[in-house]
Amino acid sequence: LVQPCTFIISIDTILNLIVKRENEEKRGKTVMSLTFSSALTLALTVLLAVFINPQFCLAADEDDGAILVLGDSWASLSGSFLADVCSLGLEGSGSTSSSRPLTNNGKSGSTAQQWASGELAVDSFKKAKYNYDYVWLSIGGNDFNCNVGTHDAIADNILSVISDIFESSSNDDIQVLYTGYGYPSENICGGGNDVDVTPIFDHMSTTILEKIEKSEYANKVLTMDILSLYVTKDSEPYSDKTWYADDIHINRAGYTNLFSMSEIHHFPGCATAGSTQRQQIC
Repeated sequence: LVQPCTFIISIDTILNLIVKRENEEKRGKTVMSLTFSSALTLALTVLLAVFINPQFCLAADEDDGAILVLGDSWASLSGSFLADVCSLGLEGSGSTSSSRPLTNNGKSGSTAQQWASGELAVDSFKKAKYNYDYVWLSIGGNDFNCNVGTHDAIADNILSVISDIFESSSNDDIQVLYTGYGYPSENICGGGNDVDVTPIFDHMSTTILEKIEKSEYANKVLTMDILSLYVTKDSEPYSDKTWYADDIHINRAGYTNLFSMSEIHHFPGCATAGSTQRQQIC
């Protein structure tokens, strides 16, 4: 299907031009002859060109609402799914939004330390396909260990990457979404699932979010604490395996649940007449 185009041809304008020229000809003025049939042919030709080749349109903006996905496997495995957040699960809601242009530069296995020291975000903007309006950043998960003493350093690296994003973008209005992660679907710190290690994850998330919220970028970064997003009464204190492909990676249903959250749905400027409801497992 041809995408909507910003090039607008006013039939009224064309007809008014025809009448004006015919009146001038009747008054004996020397003007370029433009008959009704030739004008109509011209109008139809232009309209046909617009529908055959949308690039013919004037002022079409391919970058509008463009999204850049950066980070680790949570980012890379999401593919282009975030681009569909505007229409996700909103049948009958009155939404008129469409999918957005998206580039996914997620790198599975990468750490916040690697993104910070290697300036990977800077490199992403040097190779940018669009002038991005929104960035989803998912890093820190691969830096995690069960020693809370490392969490400050992880937070500092994440803040460094956020700084790289704003310094590298030519868009002064660019916005960043940082979601963090859900609890794993089982204890990854050892000792079995009978041992509750969720306070360690709480400490890391709190440390990161507080540093972002106290930074100079606080007003341009939307932070989301999604630790308990996938926890159910049958799985607590850990996430329900229904949403997970393994102990730490969410599956397609998990991404659907994440991107259905109202705050995330509205992050890339998606406006709806209805409200987005997150799927629930009882």
